[in-house]
Amino acid sequence: MLANQLTIYQDTEKLVILLIKVQKQMNRSLKHSIGDRMIGKAFDLFTHIYKANKETDAKRRAYQIEQFLYDFEVVKTAIRILEETHEISNKTASHIALITNSIGKQAHGWKKS
Repeated sequence: MLANQLTIYQDTEKLVILLIKVQKQMNRSLKHSIGDRMIGKAFDLFTHIYKANKETDAKRRAYQIEQFLYDFEVVKTAIRILEETHEISNKTASHIALITNSIGKQAHGWKKS
C-alpha cells in the first residue's frame, strides 16, 4: 500500500492543514517561533510515515515509527502551549485533539505490528 493511502498519513495531512490555518491566526510573536517549528515538525511526520511504510526490516521500521512518535510529541507540546496561551479556540482544540488521538493510536498500533 502506498504511504498516502494509509489512514495515519491522511490524518496527519488533516492535522497539518489545520495547523497551517491555526498559524495564520496566531499572534505575530508566536507565529514565527512556535508556529514555524510546529509546522516543520508536522511535515517531518510525513517523512517518517514514508520511510516506515517502505521499510522491510522490522527494526528499521520500528525506528522510523519511534522517530515519528518523537516528532509527534513535539507537535502536541506546541499545540498544548498554544491552547494554554489561548491562541487556539476551544472548538479548534477539540478538533485537533480528535485527530491527534487517532494518529497516536495508529502509530502505537503500527509500532506493535
